[in-house]
Amino acid sequence: MKSKGFSSDALFDRALKFIEETREEPFFCFISTPATHTPYEAEPKAMRRIQERGVQVSDANLKLYSMIENIDKNVGDLMDRLDTLGLRENTIVIFATDQGMNDRGAAEPRFNEERPSHAVSYDEKYAVTCMMRYPPLTKEGNCKVLTGMVDVAPTILDLCGVPRPASFDGRSLRPLLAGAKQWQDDRALIVQCPRGRVRKKRDNAAVKTQQWRLIGGDLLYDIVADPGQRINVADKYPQIVFKMSSAYDAFWDSLPPASKLRSRHILGAVESPKTRLNGMDWYRGGAPWHQLHLTRQRQNGVWAVTVARPGRYQFELRWYPCEAPTAIGATSASIRIGNDDFDAYVSKDVFPGNTKVIFGLDLKAGDYDLESAFRLPPGAGRASTADVGEGGSWGAFFAYVDYPGNDSVS
Repeated sequence: MKSKGFSSDALFDRALKFIEETREEPFFCFISTPATHTPYEAEPKAMRRIQERGVQVSDANLKLYSMIENIDKNVGDLMDRLDTLGLRENTIVIFATDQGMNDRGAAEPRFNEERPSHAVSYDEKYAVTCMMRYPPLTKEGNCKVLTGMVDVAPTILDLCGVPRPASFDGRSLRPLLAGAKQWQDDRALIVQCPRGRVRKKRDNAAVKTQQWRLIGGDLLYDIVADPGQRINVADKYPQIVFKMSSAYDAFWDSLPPASKLRSRHILGAVESPKTRLNGMDWYRGGAPWHQLHLTRQRQNGVWAVTVARPGRYQFELRWYPCEAPTAIGATSASIRIGNDDFDAYVSKDVFPGNTKVIFGLDLKAGDYDLESAFRLPPGAGRASTADVGEGGSWGAFFAYVDYPGNDSVS
């Protein structure tokens, strides 16, 4: 489905339509907007309103503020619509962001040059706005008790009366939503963002309690006395460091081997015979994580997949997604899927103007690596390679996999 207009508006409009269509039955609606992440793209109407109020900021922050104001308006419209539809009393509404403020919107950078190490583990990277409303339970006011996004799923299950799986991390926020001022224990949260595919013990890790933050294992901050986390007091409180380090060690030792945690994409499941893959899902190789990588850094990588059913599968390889058909600009394409016991490979010519290449492969059920390649002819000029990978090749950033269940795929 194609959309027009500012991305947040389009997403909220579609969400409101979904809510109206399903309001007579239980529904779950998750709205994830590109805003307010970079690159900043101004919402014209909000930007004009901000300028008319006389706000004087940099161009970048003006764009950022317009994105914030646009989200604020959309959230307000959503809440009003829930009221109009009579859903206010029976709907759990949660508003949160995906990462902390850091330096976004600051007049001058505050932290980046000051952090000794593990820069993404400080509170400015993790502390986020989070608001919840469920009128039969929630009380108005601010809660400063330590919580985390890991608590959202247990909370929803609790409020909906669904038994919680024993393997779940986190805890239900019901007591806090009902007005409790603190947990009954001195809770510890552990967060870690290695910023890479290989996990390393204590790399960009933080252990958090209501008063303390242990960063990396040797940097301790009293968050009550020093909310900016500027003064390392590890030498002054070795017993606190030991206790929090022990909590982290127990967490680390409880982790399964990294290979066991690899998420595999299921191909050919009965419940969902069609699967869409993109380059952000590669578990090794390149790491294209924003749209500009489509044109600036054509990379290649490998998907980890599970073939659920044996049979003939259709693979549709594209450079751009199907919603934005763009010529591949290569002369050939190939696809390979296999493991130590099975290997399937096929290639085809690509002609000028082709936006996709379709392959048919007979596969056995099992776990495999899946990779693709678009290739340019030997000796292609730099102007035509657009930063392609080594050897003049790059992977399909988008792959659409289908299980037609017959032999009609060429």
